[in-house]
Amino acid sequence: MSEATEKEPRFADNFKYLITGDGKKIRFNDPKLVHIWSFDDMPYFSEMLRNSFDKRGWRYRSAERISHKSLQDAKKVCSGKECLACLGFARAVYSDITKNRGKDEISMYYFIDQAGPCQNAAWPDMWKIFAKRLGVENALFQAFPGITNNFLGQGNMFGLELSAATLLSDIFHEAENTLKCLAKNRDEAMSVFKTETGKVMKRMKRGLYWVEPALMLWARCISRIPLRASVAETPKVLIFGSPEVEVIHYPVTEYFINHGIIPKSQDLSAYAYRFAGELFLRNAFRNGRILVRDQIKILPFLLSLFNPKTKFKKAFNAGRAYVSAVSVDVQRKRYHWIARKSGLLLSDKCPSLFNLSLKANEVVSANTITETYPAVGEYMHNCDSKIYDGMMHICTVNCQPALNGQAIIRALAGEKEIPYADIDMEGPWISAGQTKILEAMTVQARRYHDTRQRTSHAKYSET
Repeated sequence: MSEATEKEPRFADNFKYLITGDGKKIRFNDPKLVHIWSFDDMPYFSEMLRNSFDKRGWRYRSAERISHKSLQDAKKVCSGKECLACLGFARAVYSDITKNRGKDEISMYYFIDQAGPCQNAAWPDMWKIFAKRLGVENALFQAFPGITNNFLGQGNMFGLELSAATLLSDIFHEAENTLKCLAKNRDEAMSVFKTETGKVMKRMKRGLYWVEPALMLWARCISRIPLRASVAETPKVLIFGSPEVEVIHYPVTEYFINHGIIPKSQDLSAYAYRFAGELFLRNAFRNGRILVRDQIKILPFLLSLFNPKTKFKKAFNAGRAYVSAVSVDVQRKRYHWIARKSGLLLSDKCPSLFNLSLKANEVVSANTITETYPAVGEYMHNCDSKIYDGMMHICTVNCQPALNGQAIIRALAGEKEIPYADIDMEGPWISAGQTKILEAMTVQARRYHDTRQRTSHAKYSET
């Protein structure tokens, strides 16, 4: 966590409450304390998060969505050379402070808190300077629920709720894109979809136990929406890259939908899985295990506990990270198995996130702890999955780990039959030249899909 200034609140040792600059204890459900999620570019996730917070009696607010104007306005508080995520967060927080923050409010802003070569490792120092220059008091920056703070003192259940919100958000986005592309009556279909999806999201307020039955009912209701074609009959394109894809994919997604291609934006759960298991991988690397297939082995970890030089707290957190990562993968498969009955998911099978990690580790080291690794794994796995008819890599021009991944994927793409293209974006908008690239991908994806269909029909006729 970032170091606190004299007037900045700080977490108590058990992370269950805040201690203000004048020594007062503030519980997380105190009416003066507001929990602010730093961006609102994942509406399904944000709504489920709100319900989870409401269940605990926490006041919740989300910052504004990243847009062309917000990125321009970010230069009021940034140099403009920072990565898009940093610029977007900075502008969103600045806007929240100047427009929404109450006079006597104690604010807790949620951001990723991670060590590594990515720019986000410098964010704690940046937010400290940010708060000092703006003269902000009673605001805590860089709050992030994780294992090292016992999910803000709330225990594993809060962590499971966060991962469930991420996993369900992925499913709802995938189903929404399919429905927009294939529904006979889009407006009517989306009305039903939003109503039924809202019912599932509201169950988060009651607890995870109630989510699965609601998801089963959701799948049954959504499956009744009339479609003009099946998922199998329609070309599909995977849009993937760094986590910034969640912010910038909208114009690309919309383009493919309008041209009869089902787009799937990469699952954010792949990054949730990486965050969940990061401490375990770091612990294994410290103990000399370099490759993922060796790092993930549980027996060497258990044996290391008997080493007198082992630091118990770090080892304990590493063990929790292992369990957390496995839980994310199992939970993901469970939700996918239920939701596939809606007929809107692109595949009946849910790939193991661990297998994606193994694939990526063939060409990229997981020990870099950057966006390069998951993006490469996503490409390598899905090239052979026979689910998609095109692979579309998108990234921002100033995210170096994402550009590194793009360079590696370009080299791999030359050996694959499946169409591949990539574009470097400056935000959630596309240029005329980038539109031409999407147009070419649309034509290639249709052609590749038709070829696969003819080949499949020929093999079926022979049998």
